[in-house]
Amino acid sequence: MLAGLLAALLLLTQPAALVDVALDPGHSVADVGAASGRLREYVLTLDLAYRVRDKLEAEGKTARLTREDDQPLTVLTRPGDTGQIELEQQARIEKGMPARIYVSLHFNG
Repeated sequence: MLAGLLAALLLLTQPAALVDVALDPGHSVADVGAASGRLREYVLTLDLAYRVRDKLEAEGKTARLTREDDQPLTVLTRPGDTGQIELEQQARIEKGMPARIYVSLHFNG
């Protein structure tokens, strides 16, 4: 058990590998973005990110998503709070790096 824990800690301390494209599916369940009827921007951007990643990988490129579920990366309790938004965006950029290009995916309402 100790060996497994040490191996997991070692993986966490190693820098991420360079990827061709970092994809940032905008928003999260804490800040849904644009909404219309039952559509929510955070759901659509994640779906698009998965599709783009699949296409990039099919072309031999590497890609990383900044999120793979509907949760924010930081504690986002006040979606309109500029300070919290800045922290969330900084966390997303850091999670996507290192990358040759960073693409933030959004849909305007």
